[in-house]
Amino acid sequence: MPAPDTGGCVATREILDRIGDKWSLYIVAVLANGPRRFNELKRSIDGISQRMLTLTLRGLERDGARWTDHANDVSDHSSTRRLRTH
Repeated sequence: MPAPDTGGCVATREILDRIGDKWSLYIVAVLANGPRRFNELKRSIDGISQRMLTLTLRGLERDGARWTDHANDVSDHSSTRRLRTH
């Protein structure tokens, strides 16, 4: 068995730390069904605070998640960010 401080073990630990996080896994599962606006995502995840959602999304973005910009089809036609997993 490799020592815990070897390269492969460290990389594996970092991956497990990210996907093993309760909220990250839940967010990715919700986004697997398609892109969502921030408030849609927040309403879809029971019990998550706005702060925790923001922090978790920032962590996912840091780890490679991508966000897309779409024109809002509602009355003001402003640009909004849609969250997606890839």
